[in-house]
Amino acid sequence: MKLVSNFPFFTKDAVIEILCPGGVLNSIELHNICDLAIKYNTTYLYFGERQSIYFVCLEKNKSEILNELNAVGLLAIEKAESSKNITSSLVSADIFGKNGWVSEGIIQDILLNFDAQLSVSVNIADVNQSLTALFNSDLNFVSSNVLNYWYLYIRNAETGKLHLWPELVYGTDIALVSYNIEEDFRSNFAFEISELFARIKAKIYYICLPITEDLKVPRYRFSYYEGMNRYENRYWLGIYRRKERLRATVLKEIATLIQETKSGVMYLSPWKSLVIKNIQEQDRIKWEMLLGDYGYNLRHSCSDLIWKTPDLDKRAYKIKKRIVRALDNKDVRTFGVTFGLKTSKTPVSNTSIIIVENTLLSIGKLKIIKTYSLYHTPDFNPNNPNQQLYRMNIDGIHLADIIKDLCKKYYAQLNQARQEINITSVTKKVEEKTVVHQCGMCDTVYDSEYGDHTTNILPGIMFDSLPLDYKCPVCSAGKEQYVATEMLLQI
Repeated sequence: MKLVSNFPFFTKDAVIEILCPGGVLNSIELHNICDLAIKYNTTYLYFGERQSIYFVCLEKNKSEILNELNAVGLLAIEKAESSKNITSSLVSADIFGKNGWVSEGIIQDILLNFDAQLSVSVNIADVNQSLTALFNSDLNFVSSNVLNYWYLYIRNAETGKLHLWPELVYGTDIALVSYNIEEDFRSNFAFEISELFARIKAKIYYICLPITEDLKVPRYRFSYYEGMNRYENRYWLGIYRRKERLRATVLKEIATLIQETKSGVMYLSPWKSLVIKNIQEQDRIKWEMLLGDYGYNLRHSCSDLIWKTPDLDKRAYKIKKRIVRALDNKDVRTFGVTFGLKTSKTPVSNTSIIIVENTLLSIGKLKIIKTYSLYHTPDFNPNNPNQQLYRMNIDGIHLADIIKDLCKKYYAQLNQARQEINITSVTKKVEEKTVVHQCGMCDTVYDSEYGDHTTNILPGIMFDSLPLDYKCPVCSAGKEQYVATEMLLQI
């Protein structure tokens, strides 16, 4: 019997994405998925940042599994480059962000109106919670101060800019507006928010209100999403695994226990973890025993829990593991910040600090020389769509030290940070030009603003003032190999 690989990113196995609108699965749906995984010898099920599940199978079984999943009412598709699952803050309702009017019932009613798969990504989020991102999709609906009325921010795929829809949209009409914007996108390639708004208004009627104030995003506070936690007179359970997966047999036991204890449903978080709510006092011991049978740790370090990495990405997992170990060894305080890691063309996650892997030299598909760039949001709020460069061309050896310095910068600005930020009608990316010197052999950049950490060159040292024997820190080319060049930075 051939078993499917534990790591889909090591093999050429097929990957099926099971879309879970809003990040929720009932126990029957979870049972059906697990039964199929066991039937086709798939050991693990993986979790995605957009609150979906990945089912890894042999290529020859792909079509049959897709048919079986869809036959039991699940929306399963072959994995695409980017997921279009509808995401929501449903997982945080009633346990995080209790200051507003958004409840499980309100979000569930909105989700019920989506009856077909979209080709654009949609997010529905309570502004008062911090477990899920506010602006991670093409269409981002964010709660306003008015009961069941939502701001809509549309992301321009070409520029990455967010554009505010001129009206608040009523919850029951979110699906209607989304489907019509999606249809408009298919026939109108040039994006102009005023023209799009005029076309949609001429085509459909929906309930709306005028916008009287900018969206105010509260200061970000990290939501600890793991462990057995009390709320009201019940408990919620968060389960996180470093490899972002669970055995199908374990998930089946979880589904069975949800049914037995009438806990309701299982929620998927954007941190690739599971949340089970509504656990009663008398049932807590049953969950403790189940997790104890498998030795599951429910108290990972903060440095482990604050990462968002590309789905099913072996390299990203290894980079994260190396950085987390280095930060722990250096005893670095990271509470309050979150990290996103970009190793490919996938969109950058909504995090306060973003690590981008750069390839300076490659032979075919083999990456020989790699460096990293660090970006962060101006106020370290992950929901701030703007980013600014902190350092570029950092070698792996010094990456943890520079991350440590950036974390210190976060703590230093806490007393100046505003308690909330205003998201205005158009969020702009600022483009700045700067003159740097680039190695003609491997393209490594020397920027006087940052100096060269690897050779103890302090920030502010101009290239012309470098020693004559200065060499490229990556390929050891001499100073004479560097060429002045103008670089455009997007912030």
